[in-house]
Parts: sequence; structure tokens; C-alpha cells
Amino acid sequence: MALNPGDTAIVTTATDPSINFRGDPSTNNAPIGQLARGLAVLITGAPVGAFFPVRTPDGQSGWAGGAYLIAAPVAVAPPAPTPPTVTPTIPAEVILDPNLPPVASSSRLPIILGGGVLLLLVAAAAMSKKKGAPGRARARR
Repeated sequence: MALNPGDTAIVTTATDPSINFRGDPSTNNAPIGQLARGLAVLITGAPVGAFFPVRTPDGQSGWAGGAYLIAAPVAVAPPAPTPPTVTPTIPAEVILDPNLPPVASSSRLPIILGGGVLLLLVAAAAMSKKKGAPGRARARR
């Protein structure tokens, strides 16, 4: 990956614990210091030859060999955890047609309305032995 001004780069070496930190983009002059392997530096401009202008975390500016700089990984925030879905249960009385036998169980189906939760009670209708047809259920608030 190419390094551009404003990028953060990591100092890397195969065997040495540091690289030369130079005052100009050349090996003709003595280094002004060392950059430790793993140090993050800011690329401050375009490369000149094989050297990049960099700024260290403590604010020193100089040049580092591009062969020893790699693009820092971009930190990506992990996705926010999804809160568990909680369906509140509200006890309610189910009233059936008085001509039918009572229904012992019901299931709740949540429906979101205006920020609140309304629970509809859906009762399994009891079969009338006399009529052979399902009964109707309704919920009381």
C-alpha cells in the first residue's frame, strides 16, 4: 500500500531494533537519531527518492527510509452489540364466547405502536362438539 501525506506508518525492520532517522533525504550525512521498530510515525509529505519525511510522536521531524515503513492498519471499531430482544408479557384475561368451553392457553404476538408494545392475545379456539366450528376469542384490557 502506498504511503501518502497524512498517513501513519509503522517502522519495521527484519533484524535490527531500529532504523536511522535522518535530517535530510540522503545517506551522505550522519543520522540525527534512531526510530525503534514498531514506532508509529506520521508521513508529512511526498517522498524524495527512497526517503519519506516523517514526524515522530514526540514532534521531531526528519526522514526515514521508505523500505522500512509500512502503512499502519486502519482501526475499525467493532460493531455495537445488538441488545437482546425482550418481549414483555402482560397477564391478560381471555374471555371466550360463553357458549364454548374455556381455552386454557394463548400465545402473545408483539406489535410495536408509537414506541409502546401492544400485546395481542391470540387464543386457540375451542371446537364445539355441537357446532363443529371454532369459537371467537377477544382480549380484555
